Amino acid sequence: MPNAFSQVAVNALPTGGKVVAGNATISQTQSATAATMNVNQTSQRAVINWDSFNVGKNAQVNFNQPNANAVTLNRVTGPSASVINGAMRANGQVILVNENGVTFGRGAVVNAAGVVASTMNIADKDFMDGKSTYQGNGTGKIVNKGTISTNVADGYIALLAPEVQNQGYVLATMGQGTVVMAAGERITLNFQGNRTLVGG
Repeated sequence: MPNAFSQVAVNALPTGGKVVAGNATISQTQSATAATMNVNQTSQRAVINWDSFNVGKNAQVNFNQPNANAVTLNRVTGPSASVINGAMRANGQVILVNENGVTFGRGAVVNAAGVVASTMNIADKDFMDGKSTYQGNGTGKIVNKGTISTNVADGYIALLAPEVQNQGYVLATMGQGTVVMAAGERITLNFQGNRTLVGG
């Protein structure tokens, strides 16, 4: 995606967010040069469908969740890949699925208790029931050139796609945190407890 970064405005935010499961509200402030979106979630799990999910280099998206065990599934239903050049932060766990691919640019800073980026999908009911099997034949790829990190000792990061490239930093606590990069069309993440990833 050589031109994707230049096509994303510096103040770009996700668009068309609709909460389809769980409870959450979406608010944003935006100027010509900066933007902030807040997703305030009150349920332990929530699903949000987006037309697009881009974060410009001068933008940030904050997920404010009940606790570190809470999870937000963000699904992109539009035709474009996601480009994250700015900041994404969460006190809980954030999942971003986009069959067209996800690229974290060099300036991207993602920090959460758990992070999943995948070109494979998961059904709303399966997710809300606590399952973690992703499947599909999305043609996009996951590329990380930024910094993805966890903010709890037993946090996890999972990048799941037919093609995964890591040219940046993926940081989890040594000995307790987990990092998984997996290629395939059906992948199940196995958790011990709420967020201790023991395999994929």
